[in-house]
Amino acid sequence: SSSFIDDDVVDDAPISPSIVRNIANTGFDFPALGTGGGNNDVDDANAFEEVMRERNRIRKEREEYHVAELKVQIQQLEQGITAETKRRLDTTTAIDNEARRMVKEMEDRLQKQLQEDNERIRSRLEVMESRLDQLEERWKSDSALHVEAVQKQAATFKDSLEDLQQQQDIERKARIRREGRLLQQVESYAKEFEERWSNEREERIEQVCKLEQQLQLQHQSRSSEQEAFQNRVEHELKALQQDLVDE
Repeated sequence: SSSFIDDDVVDDAPISPSIVRNIANTGFDFPALGTGGGNNDVDDANAFEEVMRERNRIRKEREEYHVAELKVQIQQLEQGITAETKRRLDTTTAIDNEARRMVKEMEDRLQKQLQEDNERIRSRLEVMESRLDQLEERWKSDSALHVEAVQKQAATFKDSLEDLQQQQDIERKARIRREGRLLQQVESYAKEFEERWSNEREERIEQVCKLEQQLQLQHQSRSSEQEAFQNRVEHELKALQQDLVDE
């Protein structure tokens, strides 16, 4: 249990009887102290101080024991940490060595595979070069044959073109003659149509004039009939008015 009074306070300051009584009431197991006055109070205070010193000594021993235990535990932890660190370092080193070995094996396999691929590619390139040489020779021979065939075809096309041009000239001349005849026929038809249209126009103008005259005569006749009818109606109205007046 922890102490209520510091060691420095116990060593330097005297403890009064009232303090002793207050501490005794806390339940600590102290030896019997006197209750009289004078020297008895001083003896009681000295006894209390002795008890407190003893308890402080015991508490310090316990604390030193606990500190020693903690130091031992800390040393054990440090040793465990050192061992774990060494184990992990060894493990890391082993993993690193294993990784280096695996990387080296991988590099060796890749290098070997690259060499094999290079060999295959080189052999394929040689085969392709040989085929290209054969194709080039075949192309040269075929191109010579093609040039000769093209030249023959060009000569044939030239002859055909000349024949076509001659036929086109003949056709053009014949077309010009046909167009000349058609133009004459069109001009003749146009002249005839114009004459017929002029005659028909004059006839229609004459008919329109006759119709206008007939309309004018009908209008005049209708106006005179309307005026006579109006006069007769007025005359009848006047007669009726006169009869009404006479009656």
